Amino acid sequence: MNETYRKRGVTTRLEIRAGGAVIVQTSEHGESTIADGVFRARTLSSPSVGEGAGDSNAVESMGLSLEEMIPATVSLERATILEGSADHWWTEGDTERSWRENNARLHATLLNADRKTRISTNLGAAHLNQIDLTLLTPAIAALADMRSASIPASPMNLTLENAVTAELWAALLEAILRQPDSKYATLEMRQQLCPQSTRDGRGEEIRCVPLTNANGPLGIPNFFRPSYRVPPMRAAFHLDAVGIPTASAPSECSAVATLFPFANDGRRLSVTLLCSNPSGTFRGVVSMTPAEWAERLRAAGEDSFWFPVDAGSYGRRLMLEGVEIQGVS
Repeated sequence: MNETYRKRGVTTRLEIRAGGAVIVQTSEHGESTIADGVFRARTLSSPSVGEGAGDSNAVESMGLSLEEMIPATVSLERATILEGSADHWWTEGDTERSWRENNARLHATLLNADRKTRISTNLGAAHLNQIDLTLLTPAIAALADMRSASIPASPMNLTLENAVTAELWAALLEAILRQPDSKYATLEMRQQLCPQSTRDGRGEEIRCVPLTNANGPLGIPNFFRPSYRVPPMRAAFHLDAVGIPTASAPSECSAVATLFPFANDGRRLSVTLLCSNPSGTFRGVVSMTPAEWAERLRAAGEDSFWFPVDAGSYGRRLMLEGVEIQGVS
């Protein structure tokens, strides 16, 4: 295989730090090749920022809207808000493909200094006006309301908010790929369609296809290229799952954000969560085998939202039925 890939991208970015905020416009032009199994990348001369760069007023307006959401007990440590576009070209032999993508991203790190608790969150879309800041509301409210809360000793029903579910899919798919002989009941993970990202890192169309079934993995058809500086790798785009039974009992607690990422030790899939119940907000750990995660999932909401997790993931409200939460001091 001998292939060449080029990317030209332009962005307008707002950087918010403790010392203030600054708007930066950037352009990027680079090329990578794979020839005889050897990967090489180089920066090309980049034209000045022009058509396709985001609107500086739009990034500034979203920054102000974000700051207005944050109460006095929480500080915005840092945030990056950007909007832009990128043109891509890919060739292999006589095959040529070109395509354009628009993208908007928001990354924010929030801190409750009194409780020494920090969360990071990411939202994404094709354009900033498509990003729904209210997706941050549950996590911000819980972070602001941190106080001593009792953790039920018996198994309970735990709601996973949209952002947590988006991270769960990537971790669960990786676990299924690592343990292909495990059984996952009726859960089927799928690569979905997404209007903002229709082509993969080689310009191939991203199709809606099943990636797993009850018997394990089926294969990943597309390649992800987060930068021209790294070789393309097989990855699932726009993850979601089907075959989840509807919840039939109320939830007793909500997981609004991950404090540390999902970790898989080869046997159990574990995550540290920021949890909220009527008595307050607390840190808790959920640790189960991947099969137990799949078996205990229940659908708790119909709406789904795209998150920039790896090559994309759809988060929606789900419930874990009869799960134990281990408290963290």
